[in-house]
Formats: sequence, C-alpha cells, structure tokens
Amino acid sequence: MTGAFTSAALVEAPSVAFTWLAETASANANMAVMSFFTSAPEGLLVVSERTIYGQSSFLGGRLIREILSWSAIKGDCMKLRFVVLSLLALLLLSFVSPTVLIPPKVDGESNKVFLIDHGTHTSIVIQQDPDSFIRYAYGDKNYYANRDTSLSSGARALLVPTTSVLARGELERVESEADIEQALPVVIQKVYAFDIGQSKAQALIARLDRIHLSSDEQIEVPAYGLVFADHPSDYHLFSNSSTTISSWLRELGMTTLGWGLIASWAVVEN
Repeated sequence: MTGAFTSAALVEAPSVAFTWLAETASANANMAVMSFFTSAPEGLLVVSERTIYGQSSFLGGRLIREILSWSAIKGDCMKLRFVVLSLLALLLLSFVSPTVLIPPKVDGESNKVFLIDHGTHTSIVIQQDPDSFIRYAYGDKNYYANRDTSLSSGARALLVPTTSVLARGELERVESEADIEQALPVVIQKVYAFDIGQSKAQALIARLDRIHLSSDEQIEVPAYGLVFADHPSDYHLFSNSSTTISSWLRELGMTTLGWGLIASWAVVEN
C-alpha cells in the first residue's frame, strides 16, 4: 500500500491502517523481518513478513511527518492516539521479540559455532581447530566477573554505562549441542549449532583473543569456567551480552534481525 492514507480508511479499517504503519516504519528502518514467534517445535512460527523490529530510525523520517500532519487535522485526536499507541506497541514488540538468525551458506572449509542461551545472558563457542574450541562471553564486570548478582548491581549495569569484560574459556573437542551441555558448569536453556566459514571463525577468534590478552587484569571464575578480562566498550542495555554476540555472529557471516536486547533467539534455516 502506498500514498497517503485517508481519514476514512483510518477510521473504517484500523487493521489496514496498522499494516500501512508497519510498512512505513519498515521503509524508514530498512528492516522487515519474518514475524511473531511462538514456542513451536523449532522455536519459530512465521505468521507474516511485515513484523517490524526496526532500528534507531524506527520513529524517524516519513513516519514522524505523517503523525504531525494527522495531528494538525481538526478532530483527529482519536486517530493520533491510535497511531501513537500502535507505534508504541510495535516498538515494545521489537524490544521483547527474539533475535532472528539466518545462517550463511558455507562454501569450502567450515568450523562449528555453538550459540548458548543461558536464560538471562548468552555465550558463544567457536571451533579453533579439530580438537579445540573457545568459549566467549561479554558482560558487566561487577555482575559477572566480581559475581555481585544483587538487584542493584543488575539494574545499574542495564541503566548506567559500566565497565565491561570479555570472558574466555577453552573446551576440548565437542561434537554436538549435547556435548556443550555436558561440558559447561552453568545453566543452559538451549544450544544452537551452526557451520561457519573457517576463515571468518579464525578471524573472530584472533580479534577477541587480542582484546583478552591486552587486559592487565585477568579474573578467573571457576564456577563459570571462564577467565574475565577488561573490554574497551561500556556495558549497558543496548550493549549487553546478546547485542554484542549478535555483532559477533554478523562477523561470522550470519544475518541477524532484531534489537537483540534479550537472550532469546530464533533460527531460520537458509
């Protein structure tokens, strides 16, 4: 649907108006993803192709101009309220929806990558060679490395930029998701396995290892099976374990759709 949306259509067909709003938001955000997710056997149910996750431009450009033009029309308060509430609902949905992962097609040699959902945070295991795997995680230093898991510590980590850490641990040969669950001494809700191009896997390992080795302080936490080192970025809501690992997955050639604010994932087989 293109062009201006009439007042009559907005009143008489709110569902159509809502679809138009989603399309407009998609045009500004340059991102439209598969759709709502349920607890289907594979964790994903494609309902539509117009659910919007959006980025920082979600409320920008044409969408803002449309809202302002509607608000100038006499007697359009109810329509404006509908628009605002619809946008807020879309934005809230984007925050709490799973991040969609589309694995790449790998030509040539590949390495295994395991994405580990721990419930409240995420870690990743990357195959280094046939017999060794490296596990990485990212988080707030006080909460994860110093193990101050109080409510105030968690709230501060999300609401105020804090010192972050890169965690690293080595694993022996693992073949499957079940091997990961048996090898790690932490809570695991689900493990996702992917094949990634070998060169990309080695490049990411090299980059993360350089960061880890450059830290003057190394904090070993046997309960997690990890050694924590200072990371140059700040930790906050929009730079948490899930968003950071989403960026690592993109370095590995994977397509990610969504904000990645919560540790919730859905895989679309390519």
